[in-house]
Amino acid sequence: MSDSKILPNLPYLCLAQIIFELSDSSSDLYSCLFVNSMWCRCAIAHLWQRPFCWPGDKAGRMVAKFLQLFPQGYLDDLEYVMGIHIPPHNSKPMFNYLHFVRTMKILHCINAIEYYLGSSFGHDLDVLNDTDIRLLLLKLCRGIVANCPLLAEVDMKLGYDNGYDGYKWTASSWNLFRFRGLNTNLNYLRRFKFSQGFHPNILDSAAETLTNLDFFQFDWSEHAICTDGTKWCSAISKLLCNQKGLKGASLNLEFQPSEIKLQSIWQALYTQAETLRKVKVLFADDDICNLISTFSKFTNLYYVKLIGCTFRPRYHICFPPEIFSNLHVLKLEEITTNVYGLEALLGNVKTRLETLSVKEIYEVEYDIELWKRCATNTPNLVSLEVRLDLEDYVPLIQTIIPLWKRLKNLTIYVWKTQFHEQGNLSFSNALVLLGTNLPSSVKFLRLEIYCQHLSSETFTLFLRNCSAKLESLSLRINGVIDDNFVVTMLEHMGDSLKSVNLNGSGSLSPEIRDKLASIPKVVLNVW
Repeated sequence: MSDSKILPNLPYLCLAQIIFELSDSSSDLYSCLFVNSMWCRCAIAHLWQRPFCWPGDKAGRMVAKFLQLFPQGYLDDLEYVMGIHIPPHNSKPMFNYLHFVRTMKILHCINAIEYYLGSSFGHDLDVLNDTDIRLLLLKLCRGIVANCPLLAEVDMKLGYDNGYDGYKWTASSWNLFRFRGLNTNLNYLRRFKFSQGFHPNILDSAAETLTNLDFFQFDWSEHAICTDGTKWCSAISKLLCNQKGLKGASLNLEFQPSEIKLQSIWQALYTQAETLRKVKVLFADDDICNLISTFSKFTNLYYVKLIGCTFRPRYHICFPPEIFSNLHVLKLEEITTNVYGLEALLGNVKTRLETLSVKEIYEVEYDIELWKRCATNTPNLVSLEVRLDLEDYVPLIQTIIPLWKRLKNLTIYVWKTQFHEQGNLSFSNALVLLGTNLPSSVKFLRLEIYCQHLSSETFTLFLRNCSAKLESLSLRINGVIDDNFVVTMLEHMGDSLKSVNLNGSGSLSPEIRDKLASIPKVVLNVW
C-alpha cells in the first residue's frame, strides 16, 4: 500500500493495533508500536470516547484498565464481596484515559462486565439475576460518572429486546447509582437518557444535580420496578424544570399517568419554551390536546415527532399564526384523531418545513383539499414519508406529490397484504402514475409494497415512465424482481444510480448481477 493511502488511515491502524493488544494477555495497552506518535494519540482518544462498545473479550479487558484507573480504595469492597481479584491501582498511566471518555452507555457496560466476570469465574453468568454483575456494573458506571471530568452523555436506557430491562434492581442499587452526593463537576454533561427499568428516585436525584442538559430522553420499560405514574411524572417534571436551556426532549410515556400529572409535564416543557427545538412524544392512548395547544408558545421548535397519541379536539382549533412557523421536521405515526385534529396537525405547517412523515392516521379520512393546502404551505419540503390506506394513494400521487417541486427523498409504505382484485388494480395504476408524476428533483426513492399480485410488468412500466434521475432506489416488494426489471432500471437511470437495494421474489441471471456491479452500492435479497 502506498504512503498516500496509509497516512489518512493511520489513526484506525493504531486503533486496530490497540484492540489487538487488549486481546493479548502478554501485552499491555501501552505497547502500541505508535505510542509516541500523534496518530496513536488520536486513535486512543477515539477508542476511549465511547468505552466498551467493542465486542467480546476486548470490552472485558477494557474493564480491567478502567478499574486500575479509579481512585485507590474505590473497589476494595468488591474483592471481599465478590471473591475476585481486582487489578492493582495504576497511579501513573501513560495516558489519562479517563479524560478521553465522553459517553457512558449502560448497555455497553453490562456487556463488558459479563465478559470480564466470565473470564474470572469461567462459566456462563445469569445476566438477569447475578448480583455480582449488578454490583460491579453499578460501581463501574458510578466510577465513570464521578471520575471522567469531560463526560458529555449518560445513557441509562436498557432496551426492549435484549433482556437487560429485566434486571432486578434493588433499593441498594438505586442508592449506589444516585447522582446526589457525587463529588465531581458535571458541567460538561449535556445528554441524559433514562429508562423506566430503574427507579424514579434515581431520576429525582439526577434532577437536582444535572441542570445544564441539552437533551433528555425517557424510555418506557415493560419490566419497570416502579409503575407509579405519579412518581415518574414528578421526577420527569422536576428534571425538565431545573434545566437552564433544554434544546431537545424525547418522552415515551406508556405508563399511562393521570391527565393531571401529564399536565405537569406539559407545564415543565413550557419552562423550556425559549430554547426547546426538538420534541418527540410517545403515549399509550392519552389525549394530547393540552400538549398541542401549548406548541404555540414554543417559538423555536425545529423538530416534532408524535407516536401512538390520541388527538381528538372537539372543535376547530384556531392556532396563532406563529405556531409551527419555525418547524423543519414533523413526524406523525399511529395517531388517532378526527377532522379537527388532522386539520390542526397538517393545516398549520409553514414554509420552513423540510421533512414530513405521516404513517397511519386512524379514525379519519384524508381530505384532499387539506393535503393541497399542506403542499402549498410547504414549498421547501425535501423529504416525504407516507404510510396510508390503499385508496388514499391515487389522489396523493396524482395531485399532491407533483406540487412539491424541491422534493428529493420520497418513501412510500403499503403494508396491507390482502386486497381485492380491484384494489390491487387501483394501486397498480397509482404506481404507474407515480413514475409519471414524480418530481424531477427526487433523488432518493424507497418503496415498501406488500400487495399481492403486483406483477413485474407493473414495476417495469413504473420505471419507464419515471422522469426523475434517481441516485438511490430501495425496493422491498411482495412481488417479482426479474432480469427485465433490472434491465429497464439500468437503461433508464443506470448513469445516475449510486445505490440500489432490491428485496423481493424472483431470480436474476449471472449476467444481470454482473451488470449491477457497475453501481457503487448494491444490496440484493432476491429469492
